[in-house]
Amino acid sequence: MLEITKENIEKAVERAKQSNLLVKTIQFRTYKVTNRTNGKSYTVNFYKVSGKKFAECDCPATVICKHIGGSIGWHVVLAEQMHIRRSRQQKARFDALQLQSGYVLRR
Repeated sequence: MLEITKENIEKAVERAKQSNLLVKTIQFRTYKVTNRTNGKSYTVNFYKVSGKKFAECDCPATVICKHIGGSIGWHVVLAEQMHIRRSRQQKARFDALQLQSGYVLRR
């Protein structure tokens, strides 16, 4: 597991842009990244531990690789969508509780 920093992820994203990669979601935080040029596929996982961000890839690289760089953008999009969905669900539950109690807070 490798810690993601601004410096190492920027380099990995640049390497990914120079490659012909296809990213597919296996499940949230787990992605299959295929190099369309040579057909090789690798699995990338993202983690968050104590506020720090980590990733791992099953390719032979020992640094933040192009597969991580190629999949992090899609991972961020999915994470933001999940955050928005959770916020909307929490708001809906809060509004329902206000209606049930007969007490509505002013916004």
